[in-house]
Amino acid sequence: MPVGGGQAELITDALHLGYWGHFAVTDKGIYLLDSDAKGGPAIKYCDLQRRRLSSVVTLKQPLVSFYPNLAASRDGRTLFYAQVAFQYNNISMVENFQ
Repeated sequence: MPVGGGQAELITDALHLGYWGHFAVTDKGIYLLDSDAKGGPAIKYCDLQRRRLSSVVTLKQPLVSFYPNLAASRDGRTLFYAQVAFQYNNISMVENFQ
């Protein structure tokens, strides 16, 4: 919705269940995570003046769902995000430990 009021308008449907909070608003646009992008999850930029969505980076690992962790500086020149490298844990049973 425009700051001055008016009709609400859908910008993109790229935010998917579990990733709705993965977006960052800047002076001229919005960075967001498209978890279902071709080639893997991608951070995209929505230019609000041109009404255009473009890919910024394709991620090697997904961001954690349900925990928003995407931020940008106000001018949009710096982008922050965290990826989690999934590690496997083992549970071992030791008998007769002393």
